[in-house]
Amino acid sequence: MKGKRVSVGSIEGELQDVRNGILTGYLRETRPDLEIVTISIRTTEKNESTGEAGVKSENALEDALRSGLTDLTFRDLTEIPYSIPDELPIVAYTRRGDPRDAMVLPEGRKNPDPARPMATTTRMKAFQLKCLFPGVRFAIAKGTIPELVERVDCGHYSGIVLPAQNLILSGFEKRITRYFTEQELMPEPGQGILAAQGRAEEDYSYLAGLSDQASACEAVAERVFADMVTRGRAADASANAKISGDQLILRGICYDRRQKKMTRGAVSGHAVEAGALGAALASRLRAGCDR
Repeated sequence: MKGKRVSVGSIEGELQDVRNGILTGYLRETRPDLEIVTISIRTTEKNESTGEAGVKSENALEDALRSGLTDLTFRDLTEIPYSIPDELPIVAYTRRGDPRDAMVLPEGRKNPDPARPMATTTRMKAFQLKCLFPGVRFAIAKGTIPELVERVDCGHYSGIVLPAQNLILSGFEKRITRYFTEQELMPEPGQGILAAQGRAEEDYSYLAGLSDQASACEAVAERVFADMVTRGRAADASANAKISGDQLILRGICYDRRQKKMTRGAVSGHAVEAGALGAALASRLRAGCDR
């Protein structure tokens, strides 16, 4: 933070203005003395020979933090890599919103058309959905939420499954046909949580009231699990942690793409041991995939 000026880095997107509004709204209420500046960071680099954008820079937001261009980033936790540099830690986790996924169908329909593929955004969700909808074809879709919903309405897809919170924030809550429980469709690690990433040497005490300790423990357990399950192997992971009192229950899924084998498991313990619980469940499920 430069004096009383806080620079927040973000990538352009339909939901980013909403997310930034949550952060700036909090800071304006609790620290009206601070000047909040949002900076849009490019995620593509120019091709030096053609001058056209094309090469995706995966580290654009981290590079902006390192250079001092920004003081922090604020985004969906699912957008932050599981493994991040020690010098650029996550410094705040918001209270978790709705972690569930939800289905959108064409208006007037109660069930997906089996003649058309259903869409979702990750392989892991597609694997799980095939168990819920035997015989239905699934496609991995990319795009903004309005674009994806339009593809459903025009018949390109029979339906689409997306994070419920993103549909709600995008104004499509009334289009939700069905919510899936976390037991039916386990979410992405960190789903429903927004997070601020900053620099290790900075003072982020002004975010103390925004950060939620329960969300932090749940996020750490889920992300450690997913990182250990997927690192160095062709695997996908889903995880969902819940805190009750001082206890944490972590459920996880490991899917080995080479063996086409899915293993599930759960572990529980003290919330303060969130990282260790994530590591323990990951070790167990990786061993199960290797048998």
